[in-house]
Amino acid sequence: MTVVSFFFFNISSISADMVVTSDLNKDGKPDGWSYINGKSVTRQELDVNFDGKVDSVYIYDENGKVAEEILDTNYDGKMDNWREYQDGSLVLDKADSNYDGKIDVWIYVDRDRVYRIEKDTNGDGKVDSVIQY
Repeated sequence: MTVVSFFFFNISSISADMVVTSDLNKDGKPDGWSYINGKSVTRQELDVNFDGKVDSVYIYDENGKVAEEILDTNYDGKMDNWREYQDGSLVLDKADSNYDGKIDVWIYVDRDRVYRIEKDTNGDGKVDSVIQY
C-alpha cells in the first residue's frame, strides 16, 4: 500500500491501493485519510477536531456515494453515531445518545423525511418508545 501526503489531489492521477493523507489545518500532521481502490475513493477518515483521533468515517459505495457514516460526536475517542445510506440518501441514523457504548436511538428516514424514531430509554437493549410520523 502506498501512502501519499498532500492537501488536494486529482483522483485520475492516483493508482490503485493508495491511502492519501491530507493536512486540513496545515499543522504538518495528517488529519484526513482517503482510501483509494483504482480510481475510486472507498473510505475517508477525518480528525475534524485535530486531536489525533479519527472522529468521522465515510464509506462509499461502488458509485461513489456515501453508504455509511460513522461519527464520534462528542470527541471522546469512541464512535457514537452510525448513519446508513441507500443511493446517497440517509435511511437510518443510529445513535448512542448517552455515550454508554450501546445504541439507544434509531431514526428511520425516507426521502429526507423522518418517519419513525425508536428509543431504548431505560438501557435494557429493547425499544420502549416509538414515535411514528
